[in-house]
Amino acid sequence: MPSRLHLGLAAATLLLALIFATPIGTTLRHRILPTSSSQKNTSSASPSTPPTKSDRPPTRPKPTYSAIHKLLRETILPDIHLKDLTLEECLAALNAELKRAGVDTRDVQIVLEDSFPQPLADRKCPEVSLQNVSVLSFLYYFLHGQALHYRIGDGLVEIYEVSPSNGDPVPAWDPDSTMTAIQDKLDSIIIPLIAFDETTLEEAVDFLRARSIELDNATLNPGLKGMNVIILSPPLERAPTNPSLAPPSPIIKRWQARGLTLTQTLDGLTWQTGTTWSIDPYAVVIRPKSAPPFSE
Repeated sequence: MPSRLHLGLAAATLLLALIFATPIGTTLRHRILPTSSSQKNTSSASPSTPPTKSDRPPTRPKPTYSAIHKLLRETILPDIHLKDLTLEECLAALNAELKRAGVDTRDVQIVLEDSFPQPLADRKCPEVSLQNVSVLSFLYYFLHGQALHYRIGDGLVEIYEVSPSNGDPVPAWDPDSTMTAIQDKLDSIIIPLIAFDETTLEEAVDFLRARSIELDNATLNPGLKGMNVIILSPPLERAPTNPSLAPPSPIIKRWQARGLTLTQTLDGLTWQTGTTWSIDPYAVVIRPKSAPPFSE
């Protein structure tokens, strides 16, 4: 029967055999050999370990609705001309103009909504040529005649189709007939009450747009209701590469009236603000008296 001494020697021999038989690079060898500082740095984290919150770059905050609306209202496009383009191509050109005007397209992009019908996206748009127009006014001008509208949210301006409630077709893009239809609306829509007090021209035009939609009984298609009114700004003195902000708006000190047609309202509005108005293809345009008329 083996003695305790023999058992101890056998165990020691087995342990030595295991140590010398262990290949380099195993856990045991790493425990025996000291680790250099460079090895510590490279082995401290696994490549598959996801970064912690503190490791990630700060998230860019999304601009608010008010901030986007203010940007659209104040950013002026010195000269924009769209011809023989599809709707998708027009929006790409508009985003390029935004960038040229100094807008960070990470804050605002104008896009088609996800469910927008592809046949409409591929349709040719009417020719547009405007100078010194705010982005907001351009959207009113460009979208209204096509029964399209926009919504603001999450850093995007989404274009969507306004579905007609009674199947009224969107009229063909015929400038002459469209201008005649605009004049008919101006003469038939009556504003029951006007009460402006220290009101900017933009605020007054917003009021006319909203009331003209409410009072338009000529069509049931919500996309064609109301009057499209836009404002052109004075010529810009800044270089096109710099951010272009609209000059201060004219102020209507005090004006109250009842039962005026839109034609009469526009006459009074422009007289009080030192501007002039005309019917252009697809819109009523208010412009400085020195600004050139719409040109094809």
